[in-house]
Amino acid sequence: MAKMIATDRGYYNSRIIEAGQTFDAPDDMKGSWFKPVKGSNGAVSEDLSALSVPKLKEMAEYRGIQIPARATKTELIAILTGQAESSDDETDLA
Repeated sequence: MAKMIATDRGYYNSRIIEAGQTFDAPDDMKGSWFKPVKGSNGAVSEDLSALSVPKLKEMAEYRGIQIPARATKTELIAILTGQAESSDDETDLA
């Protein structure tokens, strides 16, 4: 078995897999909506850099995470991985 990451929504083993989610699958399994997770010793690490900005935004929405309207890919990844700096004291003038 290998750890895979979904790059788009897919269906495997009687469940829907959302973009960014990881799952175990046979080593030889092929599909256009997922790829093997990069990592050593089977470590799980979501490779969010492989996802597009719209997919990252969709993932944040699915997780109930509020994101800035003009967030960059780097900012989205930081938000989704919990590495974003808090901006509670900033005022949005838009």
